Amino acid sequence: MVSSNYNTFIVWVFFENPIYGVLEFEVYMAEASLYNGLREVSIGEVKVYIPVEPEFITDEVLLGREIINGKIKFLALNNLERNLSIEI
Repeated sequence: MVSSNYNTFIVWVFFENPIYGVLEFEVYMAEASLYNGLREVSIGEVKVYIPVEPEFITDEVLLGREIINGKIKFLALNNLERNLSIEI
C-alpha cells in the first residue's frame, strides 16, 4: 500500500495507451510512504499522475519507473514465495 499527502499541482501531461489511446493526467507532488500493515517507510516527495477522466481511475496504485529508479535502492520479487523485498 502507498499512502501520501497531496501537496502541489504541477501540470497536465498526456500519455498514449495502446488500448485507450491518448489519456490526459494531472500531475501533483506528494509526500509518499510504503506501508505493509506493520510498518510505514517514507520514500519522500514523488510525482502522482491522476487521470482526468474518472473512468480511468482505479483502486490500484502503481509504482512508476521514476520511483523505482530514483527512490528504491534494491527491489526483489520472489514469485514462488509471493514475497517482495525493497531497500530504500
